[in-house]
Amino acid sequence: MKLSTIYRLRIKDENRWLTINSKLIKENKKFDVNGVSKYLYDISIKNEIEVYSLLATIIAYRLKNKYQSKKKNCNSSVTQYIIKLKSLITDKSLYDYMINNFDNIYNHIIKKASVGMNVPIEKFPIKCKWSISELLIYKDLLKNSK
Repeated sequence: MKLSTIYRLRIKDENRWLTINSKLIKENKKFDVNGVSKYLYDISIKNEIEVYSLLATIIAYRLKNKYQSKKKNCNSSVTQYIIKLKSLITDKSLYDYMINNFDNIYNHIIKKASVGMNVPIEKFPIKCKWSISELLIYKDLLKNSK
C-alpha cells in the first residue's frame, strides 16, 4: 500500500490505519511517521485529561458528601472512578502529572462545586483537606454512606 494512501486512511478507518502502521513498523518499512507521532501525542494528552477529570470527580464527590445537606449515595460510581484512576496512575508520568496538578484540580473543582452546590467558596478549605492517598481509599466511602 502506498504511503499516501496510508495517510488518508486514518480519516476513514483509524483502526485499520493503526494496524497497517504497526505492521509496517514491525517490518522496518516506511510508515506514517508524522501521523503516528501525532496520534501517540494525542493519546498522552487524552490520558492526562482523563486523570484530571477522574480526580476532579472524586474530589467533587467528597466535597458534596461533606458540604451538601442533601446527600446522594453514589459510592458505587465513585468507586469505579477510583479504580480507573488507580489503574491510570500506575504510569509514572501520569502519576507525576496528577501530583503536579493536584492543587490546580482542587481549585478548579471548588469553584464549580461552589456554584453547583450553592455554597460560598469561602466555606471550602483553601487547600484540599484530603491527600491523594486519602481520596483513593474505598473504605472511607463505605463509612460515609451509613
